[in-house]
Amino acid sequence: LVDRDLANYFLSIHFTGNILATELLQILIHYGFINLRVLLKRLQNKIEFDPRNYLTVDDLSIITPIKHPIFIHFKILKEILGSYDFLKDSLSKIPAKGYNFKSLVSYSNELFYYIYFDEISRNTGTVNVHFNSRSFFIQLPTSDEDRAKNIVVYEDKIGVSQNPVQYKYSIEEFKLLLSNFIDFLVRIGN
Repeated sequence: LVDRDLANYFLSIHFTGNILATELLQILIHYGFINLRVLLKRLQNKIEFDPRNYLTVDDLSIITPIKHPIFIHFKILKEILGSYDFLKDSLSKIPAKGYNFKSLVSYSNELFYYIYFDEISRNTGTVNVHFNSRSFFIQLPTSDEDRAKNIVVYEDKIGVSQNPVQYKYSIEEFKLLLSNFIDFLVRIGN
């Protein structure tokens, strides 16, 4: 592929559909945490990515951002805002009504997946994790294709369910997942 074909392929794969970072940027603009002048100034700077780059999660797990676009999206968001600290602080000040996403469950599941990547990455089937002082089960898809977007997170008091019902996150739980995800990005050096 020539560079332009590769760029078009990358754009079509990673920058279409519902993108959490894009929705967060819109919210940050709406609530005045970033203005158009700053946004345009920051977008003038090139943000480059090496497709061969990878992020080390633990001793045995790595993530290739080109295969997991949320990492590229958040790196761009960080570059626009200046730092993850500023991003996290700004997002914490947005009222719950500001997070009116149609894809709240999907976004929450994806954040959940990466926050618990250490426990999930080497497993199949169902994994038990603890979040917000409660026990949750993550049913992993059988295919590795877009694994983070195809999980089912459920809370079952009895244990593993044959027909799990997707957990419905509250806005506060989403905000906590978002905060934890940003901490995860800092920890792995994204």
